[in-house]
Amino acid sequence: MSDDFFKNHFNYVFSDSLEIYIKPKLYDYIIEFGLLDNIESKLTNYKLFYAAKSESNSIKEAEKINLKFTNQVIVQKK
Repeated sequence: MSDDFFKNHFNYVFSDSLEIYIKPKLYDYIIEFGLLDNIESKLTNYKLFYAAKSESNSIKEAEKINLKFTNQVIVQKK
């Protein structure tokens, strides 16, 4: 998926032995991506979530954003 939003939004990607994590450039939260299944769906869910929440302060209160589950974005606050 070639997308300027993701190129400009993500700072780096890292993993432990099982799962992928993504660190955005502008915020302090970590995105728990999980396994590399349903990649496009997970990225689309994140992009829609970000579009809906980026104007409010609620996104700044996030500690983790979990994309592991199908059709869900789970936010853990600080």
